[in-house]
Amino acid sequence: MTSEVIILNKKAVVIGADSAVTSSTGSGPLRHAKSGYKIFELAKCGSVAVAVYGSANIDGVPWEVAIKLFRTQLGSRTFGCVDDYADALLAFLSANDQ
Repeated sequence: MTSEVIILNKKAVVIGADSAVTSSTGSGPLRHAKSGYKIFELAKCGSVAVAVYGSANIDGVPWEVAIKLFRTQLGSRTFGCVDDYADALLAFLSANDQ
């Protein structure tokens, strides 16, 4: 079970998550690890982050890899609001066949 906390005030946002992860190879036993990443910087420029929970991958690709590919493709572009980042990420995932 993932635990994520987001705290917002007038000056900042803080995102935190536990680091425990459970994974399965499909037919094998569940594996537990105490050090997984669940928070990722979405853009190099723009102070936007993504917190993931549940499945650690999308279509067999780890979220970490998918988000890093998006961040590379985004480059130094920035958007005016978080919704625009979300739309760009969804468009990238929908159009990308890697």
